[in-house]
Amino acid sequence: MLYLILAILTSMAIIILFKLFEKSGISIFQAIIINYLVAIIFCIAFSDIKINLTTLTGASWLKYSILNGILFVLMFNIFGISTQKAGISVSVISSKMSIIIPVFFAFIYFNDSVSSLRIAGIFLALIAFCLSSLKSKNDKKLSIPLFLLPLILFFGSGINDALLNYAMLKEIGKNELPSYLLVVFIISFVIGAIIIVVMVSTSKMKITLKNIYGGIILGIFNFYSTYYFMKVIESRKFDSSVFFPLFNSTIICLSALSGFLFFREKLSKVNLIGLIAAIVAIFMVANS
Repeated sequence: MLYLILAILTSMAIIILFKLFEKSGISIFQAIIINYLVAIIFCIAFSDIKINLTTLTGASWLKYSILNGILFVLMFNIFGISTQKAGISVSVISSKMSIIIPVFFAFIYFNDSVSSLRIAGIFLALIAFCLSSLKSKNDKKLSIPLFLLPLILFFGSGINDALLNYAMLKEIGKNELPSYLLVVFIISFVIGAIIIVVMVSTSKMKITLKNIYGGIILGIFNFYSTYYFMKVIESRKFDSSVFFPLFNSTIICLSALSGFLFFREKLSKVNLIGLIAAIVAIFMVANS
């Protein structure tokens, strides 16, 4: 239970940081790439990882860690942009409603229990996703790319969670979690670093100290949020189809509350109905 609480708190810290970055003029992309460098350092410094290229290249989970690394950097950037452009509540709901993807995966691959209540909860989650993402007529018209952000978050986060869950339960050995995380962070950093080098060399981007500082803080929270999240999965105290709903419902509630209290974000009546429906749906799935 301690790992679950810590995973929730560190995840919430990341969400709030993205909004603070916007107010401070910190580049999301630069901060995210620096964040992965910090996460790599933490993996090496605070874990007894013995870097052995032969062992790593021969690991059965290597291909999954590479895919997770690609999805991590892509979804992290999209989530950060969506948090600033569409708001905390809409972005978090869009991201966390993706639980239906790993839950379906758990049904099919891990033979998790199926009930009519759980199936009803999944359908309600889809409805909640649509309602929570709708904008009122008074809102500014969204561009097509911005309108697609919740949809990309939905599928990208769901696929990433399902892949991570599979790797944790089927491929990663008891003492291999730090090594897996290290590879994930390295892949994410390398992809981002290449983009930064290209953009800086073409004068399309300038690296600043505040972006580096922001990335360091983000990296500390990101490392621990990912680590605690995976430790919960590793402990196997929850079914896959129970943990994801429980974790995501808590994040949705806390993000909506923090968005309202700290950033004065407003939700329409339809959005509020979607938020309530999301919470109900998640608990239907978790308790069926």
